[in-house]
Amino acid sequence: MTAYVLSKLIGYSRLSMKNDISYLSFKRSDEIVEAINSIARGIPRDSDEVFFVNQGGGTITVICEAEKERLLDSVRNQAVYYRPRVGVLSIQEAHEEDVPASIEVPGLYAYFINRLAEGGINILDLISTRTQLTVIVAEDDLTSAFSLLSDRIREHRRRGQDLA
Repeated sequence: MTAYVLSKLIGYSRLSMKNDISYLSFKRSDEIVEAINSIARGIPRDSDEVFFVNQGGGTITVICEAEKERLLDSVRNQAVYYRPRVGVLSIQEAHEEDVPASIEVPGLYAYFINRLAEGGINILDLISTRTQLTVIVAEDDLTSAFSLLSDRIREHRRRGQDLA
């Protein structure tokens, strides 16, 4: 993979952000799984609502819009970690015919993560799908993180136009 392809993918990326998000971690149990499943069933499939669930070795992390957090009231006392007022920064690939899928390009996600680190932005969590990298940061860092990555994306867009 060439640096040119990586730069092109960065330039094609689309960035969005959401604030007023809550971050909760629980010890994994049937009760927690059922509470989470109940919430998930109530979210329309075509919604852009933030509701991420990550199950790991013995823990379950839920990242959701603060207004949905109340639906976890029955199990909130079991949270081993709770952080309100976090932000979600989503980096989504643009579907372009002349570049490979982002998942196939080494260094793409590392590029964005490293830019945030260089900017002094602490990453609380990462979530990825085949076409999107979602970064969880403190809400106070959200605007700075968005601005920093927007600048980098625009820089790569200009590079691509200069080479065309």
